[in-house]
Amino acid sequence: STAAFLIKNASVSVGGFSIVPANRLLYGVYASSPNAAISGVSMPWNNYMWSGGDFSAIRLTGYAAVSNATMFSGNAHGIYATGPYNTISYSTMTNWGADSRGLYMVDAASSVILESYLSGWDSPGAQMTNSSFNTISRSTIVNENNVSSAFILSGSHNLITQSLVLSRGDAWGADIDGYFNTISLSTIANFCDAGPCSGGVALSLTGSSNTISDSYVFNARGIAAVLGGSYNAVARCRIAAMKYEGLTIEGSNNTVSGSTLTAAVALFYDPGMDLTYKVSALSILGSSNTVSESLISNPAGIGAWFGSGGNYNSLELSTVTSNAAGYPAFLIADASFSVVSGSYLQGADALGLAGSTGTLIRSSVLAATGVAGRGLRLSSGTAGLELSASRIIGGPLGVGIRLEAGNSGSLSRASNTVQGSRYGLDIAPQATGASLMISGLVLQSLAPGATAIGFTGGNLVSTFSAVNFADAGIAVNVDGSLLGSSSRITMRQASGPRSGSLFENDPSGAVDWPDYVPPSGITKVWDGGGATLNASEGANWVGDEAPSSGNLVLFATASAKNCAWNLAISVASMTLAPGYLGTVSLSSNVTVLGDLVLTGGTLNIPNAGSTVTIGGNFIRNDPAALVWNTGRLKLGGSLVLNGLSNTSYSTSILEFNGSGFQVVSGTGSGGLPSIEIASSSEVYFNRKGGSVGASGMRLISGRLNFGGQDLVKL
Repeated sequence: STAAFLIKNASVSVGGFSIVPANRLLYGVYASSPNAAISGVSMPWNNYMWSGGDFSAIRLTGYAAVSNATMFSGNAHGIYATGPYNTISYSTMTNWGADSRGLYMVDAASSVILESYLSGWDSPGAQMTNSSFNTISRSTIVNENNVSSAFILSGSHNLITQSLVLSRGDAWGADIDGYFNTISLSTIANFCDAGPCSGGVALSLTGSSNTISDSYVFNARGIAAVLGGSYNAVARCRIAAMKYEGLTIEGSNNTVSGSTLTAAVALFYDPGMDLTYKVSALSILGSSNTVSESLISNPAGIGAWFGSGGNYNSLELSTVTSNAAGYPAFLIADASFSVVSGSYLQGADALGLAGSTGTLIRSSVLAATGVAGRGLRLSSGTAGLELSASRIIGGPLGVGIRLEAGNSGSLSRASNTVQGSRYGLDIAPQATGASLMISGLVLQSLAPGATAIGFTGGNLVSTFSAVNFADAGIAVNVDGSLLGSSSRITMRQASGPRSGSLFENDPSGAVDWPDYVPPSGITKVWDGGGATLNASEGANWVGDEAPSSGNLVLFATASAKNCAWNLAISVASMTLAPGYLGTVSLSSNVTVLGDLVLTGGTLNIPNAGSTVTIGGNFIRNDPAALVWNTGRLKLGGSLVLNGLSNTSYSTSILEFNGSGFQVVSGTGSGGLPSIEIASSSEVYFNRKGGSVGASGMRLISGRLNFGGQDLVKL
């Protein structure tokens, strides 16, 4: 017989029976006419169903409904459905044939599978071929053995939601080769957790324009997910692998956003290929892919990797971590035009570049956790790098930025901060024709006795602009002792307590400081021992003598007493140190030849009718507070404002009058007073708050560059 039950007429309802074949059958129930309703039908375990073709326990041709059915179909399909508008609900379909499926939909459309269990032993639990606009909801799809994928989809505009897709072998959990399909609120997993299997892939997307959202993808032995197609989107998902990679992107123009990607091992051994691979939570080998607002972590190995052949890939607003010695949090190797923007990278080494071309890193934090860790490492063969507005943290015995030998192209670094390391910037001989350009670099909070900038040999001609040696614990600011005889390093507009030739190691005279004005005189320390608050009263100073022109002025832990600065003199520098708790009000005309550094207490600058002139940089960090009062401040160097306590009055004026490049940077959220640009060069705004807030703006001379930031009038 062809079928145990054949429905030839339309709109027929059958149910409440069990099919127990004693002879070979092609079909259990065959609904060849529309609007058939099949409910409460069962088929116990048997071996009398033929395999192949469309042979199945239930055969649907369109406009049919199956509910509460339980079919153990042996070698045949559980349900084979074609045509539109079929509905399958509250049913169980199980088979064990290699050529059969729990559910097989071919040329089907607009059908619904609801709260059903679809299982295959040596075959997929469900497969959709050339099928579109179908929905699988609140269902379970399983492959029980290690031969086949659990779910195969080659149609379009299908939805799988609130469902579980599970494979237990070397094959795929879900294999999606169609387009415009959506998987949401679902779990896709491979639990091949024992035996010789390699684990396969939990989710494979080789189609295009598919969306995976709010879902969990897991693989116990193999890769959790592979994006081999184009224009696919992964949003708000958790993708995790225990013994291999979390997410591999081999296609192009894919996006990953708001997701968590994890791996748990450093190396993977493939017994079939007898090969060992390095493992990362994210690897991108395709082009023009973007990962944003995501957490990427592999505590045992590489966090993220942009690899060979991958061009124009971006990591944005994301966190990448690794805790394993010998592995960087992020590795860009043999990839071109990669972008890292607004991201936090943390690992034994934070970021490694090897053989990459045209890499752009901006507004990011690169934090090395290894004792000898490197915040940024450029291995040989890197061609071109632009690093800007970023903070690089090296290990206490390590390096902030390490340029190994043999890199080429334009190596540009602007408005960056290096801290924490024994060596701030370590530069080996570069390839012939390489161009090294560094400006606006701040070296602060380095390891005690650090070397800020060191050269390990070769002949290099380069100009460093506006480098701030802000850490008084720096032992050597520039070490040129190994430079060749043809080298010439020019330090322009250098600043900070360890700036200048007094702190260099330059036996061959290769380092020049052409516009550096060394501080002169002695340091005057405020102790507040006088009867008044006046700076002019000698008893208020250690040694009972008021400052005079050329002195270095320091407000430190010696006193928390306020100071009314009433001395119209030129001091070498002025520092409000972190331990100072008082308020300094600059109420008379005063000139600071070098830097004014505010890291403690409160500074009122300048009061009405007064003009304060700063020849160097003006730097403000927490926990200090800054009040822009109603006078005028003339600034010849750069302005760094970090922290929250920053108050300005609309009648105060900040005048930029430097002869060279001036940078306005920092993370402070407070507004600026009215700004006047009277520069002979350029004033560049590089604030990290996204906009520049000022009471007013006037351009008298020079150039003004907002760096793409908005100007907000306060």
